Amino acid sequence: MEKYLKIFRQLPRNHTAFAGLIGSWLAILVVAANLGVSQYLEDHIANRIEFRVRSLVKLEPPLDPRIKILAIDDVTAAMMGQVRLPPKKLADLLTAIDARKPAVILIDAMFSQRQEVSGDDVAAFRKLANLNAPVVVGALVSSHQINFRREMNKSAFMPAWKQITAVPSKIRTQLGAKIYGPDGAFGEVFRRVGHFMESSNRSFEPAIKVDKSTVIPHLSLYAAKDLRITDAGILVNRHTLALDRNGSLPVDYLSSDKIVGRVRSLSQFFAGNTAYLESIAPGDIVMILTQYSSGQTQFLDSPFGLIPASWALTASVNSVVRGVWLQFAGYLNFLLFALALLGFVIGWRAPTSRFFLWLLFVTLSVVAFAIVMFIWFHTMVPWVVPVIGFTGSAFLSFAAQRQIESTRRIYLESERQTAAVLQRDFLPPADKEHPLFDLAAGYHAAETIGGDWYSYGVIEDRWLYLHLGDVTGHGAASAMLASFAKGATDMLHEEHRSKYQRPAPLGLVHDCLNRIIQSGASEQLYMTLVSLTIDLHSGEYVYLNSGHEPALLLGSGKVTPLTLHGPSVLGHSLESQDVASKSMSLGDKKTIILYSDGLLDASCPPGKKASLRLLRRLLYGVDTLDAASVRKLLEMRSGLHSSRPTNRKLNDDVTFLVVHLRTKKVA
Repeated sequence: MEKYLKIFRQLPRNHTAFAGLIGSWLAILVVAANLGVSQYLEDHIANRIEFRVRSLVKLEPPLDPRIKILAIDDVTAAMMGQVRLPPKKLADLLTAIDARKPAVILIDAMFSQRQEVSGDDVAAFRKLANLNAPVVVGALVSSHQINFRREMNKSAFMPAWKQITAVPSKIRTQLGAKIYGPDGAFGEVFRRVGHFMESSNRSFEPAIKVDKSTVIPHLSLYAAKDLRITDAGILVNRHTLALDRNGSLPVDYLSSDKIVGRVRSLSQFFAGNTAYLESIAPGDIVMILTQYSSGQTQFLDSPFGLIPASWALTASVNSVVRGVWLQFAGYLNFLLFALALLGFVIGWRAPTSRFFLWLLFVTLSVVAFAIVMFIWFHTMVPWVVPVIGFTGSAFLSFAAQRQIESTRRIYLESERQTAAVLQRDFLPPADKEHPLFDLAAGYHAAETIGGDWYSYGVIEDRWLYLHLGDVTGHGAASAMLASFAKGATDMLHEEHRSKYQRPAPLGLVHDCLNRIIQSGASEQLYMTLVSLTIDLHSGEYVYLNSGHEPALLLGSGKVTPLTLHGPSVLGHSLESQDVASKSMSLGDKKTIILYSDGLLDASCPPGKKASLRLLRRLLYGVDTLDAASVRKLLEMRSGLHSSRPTNRKLNDDVTFLVVHLRTKKVA
């Protein structure tokens, strides 16, 4: 214990900045995790690694042989002339399955379009009503009314639970929610319903409470022989489900090799070949997948890539039948702080020659531990954000220790290395060529670490987004916040691209960064930010400025500053930055320049006062130049170009982004 206390006694006397840096790093990670960053990283990194490693080492759970899967695929739909099963064909199919005496028949369809009994369907619905095996169909639990759908009466379906003595608080509650399921004549014969909604790409809710006495189970839970709710929670075959705080469980996804070979096309049955139904034994669970591989198939993003949504349902049914469930470990904040503390100790105590070996060893050990817990103990341990916290803390304490045991020169070199990790790796390339534009960026820090950052990207080969921000100060805290702001901005755009095929609204980006800075900075930090989104096809653009220098538009020999501002500097107040921005046309403007205020000072001739007017005068008539030529002009004037270096010390970081638009795409 005494050995570890010495670590803290060795802290420099003026360690406020260092403690603030560590605190800011941890606060940013905690805030990011609570804003969904942790879940996003777990979905797209951790889960993909864990599931694929399990499949690679042949330890993936098998699909239980009692599960029989029948599917409506393209062949079936082509044979019937439609994807939906008409009453007569449905009755024939279910009657043939019922003769095999299965334990339950699960159908992933809602039958919510009202079906009245016609003369031709009387016999079909009579058959459906006289089935011995329980048939369970899908239901939608919605907090909003759905047009052209009729809400089910809660007394219209049979309760699924053998016993409900209490409803634990962890069960998802949607009081007053509306239930949409089988309607018309289908509602008379299908009395058992289960919801089939996934709360995210990796989890589902085993039950949803809609009022004091009604709890709707997930469709997969009907595969259980015994289903109860007690004070302990949801019991499936007397096994208590380990729900997380949102009432969810992870989906134990199966690879395609486990499912595809077990699916039988219903085209064989409707062609008169019923022999393959003989594989259904008494007590089996029969699944009828109505959207397996047809034009109406819904796809989900899983650890194995895009899969039909019915595969997630199949995986949940397999968990019910086998009685083996995945569970979330939780303890994200505990793991985050524990690994951050370990990173601090390693960074402080490890010699330079072994520091990176320790970093690699601990990272691989944490990942290996998470994979072992996943494969052998069916527990999903959150590790991506904790590993990021560990790495960041290790680098920060490593830099602080070098300050104590080295001279000022070595300390500055250490700080430069830290800056290379926290900034250069985060900033995009300084040059980009595209059929519709060329782009050039310049970044020159006043000290070894700067607080400026920029970001750009092209969405769907149509929208170009540009951001340039300036965090107060020049130290490591400013650089870290700048790097995180850049990463969070790119993540917001990527999330919007995957969902809507468009970049994120600028108001949303500014508002998210404002809230993160307000919540995460232990020392008072602010940031100015200027942003544009350009439609490369139409020439329309959207502009938002939060306390930054105005962007410049160049065209026809003129330099036009954009003066539209947002509510305030980011981090100054909790005032919402999510304001609607009006779309405007670039017209004949071909060049756009975003810059930090350091450029005004650096490009100003000696003896004169820096101003936007001098910069505009420098840029008159250069709108026909490509982006690289404009960058060279600005760097030459500022004494920053390699061909004409000066000893002039920068008072502030100099950062700029130049975009030159080319001929518009012809439709």
